[in-house]
Amino acid sequence: MRRSSWIAQHPAPVDRRIALALHAAQGTAISVPGLASIHDEPPAQPRTVAEIVEMAERRGWSQVFKALKSNGLLVEQTLGHVVARWRESAGRAAFLP
Repeated sequence: MRRSSWIAQHPAPVDRRIALALHAAQGTAISVPGLASIHDEPPAQPRTVAEIVEMAERRGWSQVFKALKSNGLLVEQTLGHVVARWRESAGRAAFLP
C-alpha cells in the first residue's frame, strides 16, 4: 500500500476534522444557473474525503482550501470559517477541542 493511500485512509485526528469540514462545506456552495456556461466549463465535482486528504498531503490545507474555493465548491472566506461552521453544526463544538 502506498504511503499516501494509508494516510488518506488513516489521517491524524486534526487532519480528519479538517478534511471532514472541507468535505461537508462543499455542499454549501451556492449554485448560480448559467454560470458554468459563461466560462464554458462544467461545474466542479465535489471531492471525496480521501481526495481532500491526498491533496493536503501534497499541497497543504491552505492550498486545498484555495483550490476548492477557486472551483466554486466553497463559499466561506477562510479555512478557519469552514472548520468553525462544521464544529458548530450538529453540536460538534461540544465534542471537539
